[in-house]
Amino acid sequence: MYYDATLKKLFRRPPDRLLAYALGAPVVIRRALPTEQIVIEKVHPDLLLETEDGRILHVELQGYPKGNFACRNLVYYALVLRDYDRPPKQIVFWVGDGKVGVQDGLSHEPDLSYHYHVIDVRQMDPAFLLEGSDPSEWVFAVLCKLADPQRGIAEILRRLYTLPPDERREGIVQLLILSGLRGLKAVVQTEVRRMPISIDIHENEFLEEIFQEGRQEGHREAARQLLLSLLNEKFGSVPENIVALTANAEPAQLDRWTRRILSASTIDQVFES
Repeated sequence: MYYDATLKKLFRRPPDRLLAYALGAPVVIRRALPTEQIVIEKVHPDLLLETEDGRILHVELQGYPKGNFACRNLVYYALVLRDYDRPPKQIVFWVGDGKVGVQDGLSHEPDLSYHYHVIDVRQMDPAFLLEGSDPSEWVFAVLCKLADPQRGIAEILRRLYTLPPDERREGIVQLLILSGLRGLKAVVQTEVRRMPISIDIHENEFLEEIFQEGRQEGHREAARQLLLSLLNEKFGSVPENIVALTANAEPAQLDRWTRRILSASTIDQVFES
């Protein structure tokens, strides 16, 4: 899916207001730091930033459950400390749906007590981000607590409308993609068509792809929810690793797993190769 890449691309510039929300005080970023040498299972930290007062901020944007997330974050902590000789302040923004799927640290008495700040973006007031001047944070607001999704999305689009055409188009693409995390893609599509500007969605190949992907994603997510519901009914609580496995599965694979439930005696048999 496009979500991970879009979230990382969204913050090519440091998200000052989002960081201020997480830290409880304004923050000035001096520079973004390279992350290429900090690798875990071929994955880099999402954002690594240095503030004007010399602090290191490590930010992760997480949208799906991950059982070993705290262990991975601890390794990031150690590698950043090794490479920059300063302990990072770690912040995790949970952008997914459902129960927050990551721990906020690890405790193993008597030798280890490790914690970081996890923020459920769905509890954030989007007005705080919309009051700023960063288009990336306007788009990110679609993941926040929208009391009235239609009005909220219309306000985001109104602000994007003030941008030059290329930036406006990029913002709309990002909004379409991220709105899928909240089941709001159809609302965005409707509001885009109401915009008082000439944007033919179907003249832009990538926008057309996103619209088509939105339709396909709706069918895929319905198939996934059916699978998880049937698994829960037959086998009880579905393990986190199974939930994660289904997150990016194609519709044909979801259908195969669903049909196996009838004959399977254990949940593992459903997912055998």
